[in-house]
Amino acid sequence: MLKEHFYILNTLNAVSNEKHLANITLVKSHVIFRAHFPGNPVTPGVCMMQVIKELLERITGKGMTLIKSGDIKFTALINPFENDNLDIELDILPLDDGIRLKAQVSFNTTLALKMNGNYKFL
Repeated sequence: MLKEHFYILNTLNAVSNEKHLANITLVKSHVIFRAHFPGNPVTPGVCMMQVIKELLERITGKGMTLIKSGDIKFTALINPFENDNLDIELDILPLDDGIRLKAQVSFNTTLALKMNGNYKFL
């Protein structure tokens, strides 16, 4: 779990049953930013995907695992020392044994990550 060590959840609001908006702050002192990459820290994409999974688990109250991803695009680097405050939009479609997700991560007006995927309840 990355929450509280890698990021702080500021807000998580349901706009509707299908749409949720979150705001997080990256913890700049996390060790990963010293290693990825020294002198030029970049938030790892896999960490952002884990943040999204943790938000889904919080919304559903159930453990989840990503079983299929059809479209993942990293469109901008997230340097936590320049842009530590991130907005996350989650569009959720319920399935029988999980959910279908469309997610976007952005800072200011810059889209940094766009992904689609299917998650299964554990």
